[in-house]
Amino acid sequence: MTTKSERRTSYEERVEQDARLTGKHIRTLLHLQDLHSENDLLNARIAELELQQTKAARCDLLEREVEKLRVRKISLSSVMHYVLSLYTVQAKIF
Repeated sequence: MTTKSERRTSYEERVEQDARLTGKHIRTLLHLQDLHSENDLLNARIAELELQQTKAARCDLLEREVEKLRVRKISLSSVMHYVLSLYTVQAKIF
């Protein structure tokens, strides 16, 4: 049999233990809340970087198209000069 004093000590120990566990649970929950907030920020940053990556890929594609058009323009310019020179030669002949 336990005495009243022993029961009181046991009760006080449980109350202390509950208080310690409650404190630990609160700290754990606060830490998880911080992790959740950090995770949200990281997900937002990832989305931002993915958008930038998509924009960069489109920019690269457009730059390649511009370069192709420049090359084509140079080629057309050369053809136009050649055609003009032929007309000049023909004009001199006739």
